[in-house]
Amino acid sequence: MRALSLATLSAGLLVGTAAHSAITYVDAVEGSSGNTYATGGSLGDTSWLGVNNSSNVLEDQWSTRTVFGNSGSLYQALHVVTPPGNPDDIPELTTEITGLADGSYNIWAFFWDVAGDQSWNLDAGLTSGSLTTYPVPGDTAPGTSTGVVTASTLSFDSAVTTTDANLTMYGVNIGTAVVSGGSTVNVYVNNTAGDTFNDRSWYDGVGYEIVPEPSSLALLGLGGLALLRRRRG
Repeated sequence: MRALSLATLSAGLLVGTAAHSAITYVDAVEGSSGNTYATGGSLGDTSWLGVNNSSNVLEDQWSTRTVFGNSGSLYQALHVVTPPGNPDDIPELTTEITGLADGSYNIWAFFWDVAGDQSWNLDAGLTSGSLTTYPVPGDTAPGTSTGVVTASTLSFDSAVTTTDANLTMYGVNIGTAVVSGGSTVNVYVNNTAGDTFNDRSWYDGVGYEIVPEPSSLALLGLGGLALLRRRRG
């Protein structure tokens, strides 16, 4: 078997280190002490949120589902999509991530889907009004499932609920945000109506993971090289 060079092994250490950062999950919570509100509004205004009812159909509000999800609840956007052309007035939501140290972070959005032929996607992004529609892999709904993964395959820094009966939580890395001077990271989410009455979005929360600084990676690489040299010496 051909021996790997020290440079190749060091590069492998760098890639492995960058790829296995733990994600901190942040549950979406409404209200003045929460982190989620209708974009353009305020935390104290919860008029965007309707009653807790699994069969609730609201064209201008989200509703709370308290049967499952992290912290025992999540937000549902459910449309009446018949007749065709029914207006989509469900508001875009903002979830704030605060208290981060300065640096670069990969930002995640998390939503749930049910086994079967329904299209439970999520619109998400880091710029208000410019969101990408994310269906789960294998779904025929419009949008892109690029980057969408089952949450159970991810590494979190604390316990996160990722399955419930025939329901599965999915995550998607929606981009990188730079925090400077303790700035807030805003995650924006919404719902694109599906093809049937039961198509919806079940939004649970967001997440972040630190992007290692190049200098830190270089130090790790040098440490790996030194260790390899000692072993070969």
